[in-house]
Amino acid sequence: MSLTQPAAPSLAQPANGDPGSAQDRDSELERDSIGRTALQGAIENGSFETFLRVVEKHDVSAPIERQDSRSGTLTRVAESAFDLACMRGNFRVAQWLLPGATASMTPERWKTVLFRATIDNHFGVVELAEPFVDVKAPLNENNETALLLAMSFGREKIVDFLLPLSDARVKCVDGTTALAWAVKNEMEKRARDCVDSVPEPEREALVADAIASLFAIGVGDGEEIALEMLRWISPAIAPGVIERGRALHMEQLDYPTTQSGGADLGALWPPLLALAESHELARAASEASAATPSGQLPISASARGAKPLTRL
Repeated sequence: MSLTQPAAPSLAQPANGDPGSAQDRDSELERDSIGRTALQGAIENGSFETFLRVVEKHDVSAPIERQDSRSGTLTRVAESAFDLACMRGNFRVAQWLLPGATASMTPERWKTVLFRATIDNHFGVVELAEPFVDVKAPLNENNETALLLAMSFGREKIVDFLLPLSDARVKCVDGTTALAWAVKNEMEKRARDCVDSVPEPEREALVADAIASLFAIGVGDGEEIALEMLRWISPAIAPGVIERGRALHMEQLDYPTTQSGGADLGALWPPLLALAESHELARAASEASAATPSGQLPISASARGAKPLTRL
C-alpha cells in the first residue's frame, strides 16, 4: 500500500483584507449541531473531499475538541487531526496527514494508534503505524501485543500482516497465547502459521502453553483444532500440561486450586477433558520409564496416528 501523500491544498492563511476568505474561514470554524468543527466532521464522516476543502482553515496539530451545545464545555476527542483519523479508520486522511504528524507523535501515541486500529479492524491504519511501533512489545498492562489482540478479536487480515513481524510465544499476564486465541476462534490456518512461525524445537512448548490456556479461556468454536493439538504433546509432559491448565482455569475464576474438581471443568469443556483423559495422556507417567535420556518420549506423529508437529 502506497503511503504517498496526495496533492494537498495550500496551507496559506487567507489574504488580509479579503472579506470573502475571512468569512469562509469563520464558517468553517463554526460547529455543527453536535459540537464538531468542519474538520472533525469531515474526518469522522469519511469525506476526503470535504477534508481537503477545510483543512487549510484549521490547525491540524491542535487537539480535537467537541463542544457541548448546552454548556459550551469542550471535551477532548483526540490529540490531533491525525490521531482522530487513525481512531476513526479514515486511512486516506491519516495518510495525507502522516508526513506532518510524525514529528509530534510520541511512542505512547503510536502504541495507542496501533492498539485501537487492531481492535477496530482498521487494517490500513495498522499498516501505516507499523514502521513507528515495536510490534513485538506489549501495548497494555495485560502484556498483549498487537498480534495477541488481533487473534483474540479474530482480525484475520491483520494477523496475516503482523505474524511475520511478531513473536507468537509472547503470553498475556494470565498466560494466554496467540495460538490459544487462534484455536478458540476457529482460525485453523492462523493456528498452523503460529506454530510454524517459531523454531521447531520450541513448537511443542508453544502448543502445550496453548492447551493449558484453553482450560482457562474455553475452547470456543475451535474444538476440533484443540483436540488435534492434544495429540502433538509428548505423553511424558501431558499430565503436567493438563494440571497446569486446571490451575490456570481456577485462577481465572479466582477459585482455590483445592476446589478444582474434575466435574466443574468437565461440565464446561467436556470434549477437551474427555480426550485428554481417554487419549492416554493422563496415564503418561506410567510410560516415563520408556522415555528417552532427556526424560521425554520422542515425538512420533506416525506412531500416535497424529499429524506432524508442523501441521495441524
